Amino acid sequence: MNVILDLGHMSQVVQHDDQPQFAIVNKVGQPQIALPIIMNFRNSHVFYDDGPIMIWDSRYSCWVEPNVDE
Repeated sequence: MNVILDLGHMSQVVQHDDQPQFAIVNKVGQPQIALPIIMNFRNSHVFYDDGPIMIWDSRYSCWVEPNVDE
């Protein structure tokens, strides 16, 4: 997945294996291959701190939301 991210952006290391109702692509201890579905609603946990959809920006040393082209 890192090849589709912008320069300096890196996906997280997977903390939990994907569950069978979804395609099993993310494995614990490996970089994410697929991001969770992006849901835009108030108080969504995916955008807090290092939530499952956040991307590491090595230029600024912080977690950021994926941008539109990612």
